[in-house]
Amino acid sequence: MQGNDMSATHMFRSVQRPPDPQSRDEYIIPEIKSRLALLFTGHMTDAPERASPRFPPQMEAIAAHTIRVQIRNAIITSNSSLIGIASGARGGDILFHEICQSEGIATVMVLPFDTDAFLAQSVRSTKGTQPDCWETRFWRIWHRLGSDNRIILDTKDENDPFGACNNVMLTMAQTHGQTVELLALWDGEGIAKLGGTAAFVEHFRATTDGPFTHIDSKALLHQCASVPGL
Repeated sequence: MQGNDMSATHMFRSVQRPPDPQSRDEYIIPEIKSRLALLFTGHMTDAPERASPRFPPQMEAIAAHTIRVQIRNAIITSNSSLIGIASGARGGDILFHEICQSEGIATVMVLPFDTDAFLAQSVRSTKGTQPDCWETRFWRIWHRLGSDNRIILDTKDENDPFGACNNVMLTMAQTHGQTVELLALWDGEGIAKLGGTAAFVEHFRATTDGPFTHIDSKALLHQCASVPGL
């Protein structure tokens, strides 16, 4: 997507998987426009080879707690009229979907390409082919979503598929919410790569006047390091 919404519609491609026998009721996009569409963007958990920690495994608990606090704030301010929208990467995205579902909030998961490629690039924390914890959690969320809440995009002609995914999520939020808020688990650093968290934050701030809530991942990392046992 090159700075406009003209390709958003043709990118949408709903994909259905066989039902999960342990899934509960599907979460469906509300037919009536919600008071708030809560967008999420955030860092992935660190790959084993990452030199400097940004989101190590021991930070997951405090990150999840902080995301839950913000989601509960959004429930209060919207009077429970909200929908969550995020992609599905390990770390922040998956935590966001899990917490929204546990709070009874419908979410939409938007992927930039097919699930096999996405799992390999953005979900599995190791290079192996066997499912790991994050992949299991991804599928648990996926199967609980209604088919209309699972979006796979056709980004084969895009130079920046993750950026295109971000743009589509923003377009969806503007369609389904009277107000659009961006919640970002972010270290505050500048744009390191196309389609990343910093790029989404910059694009959101430049193109919308909706509220922006920053969960400072550097502060969480510091708290995590200062508390024994975390």
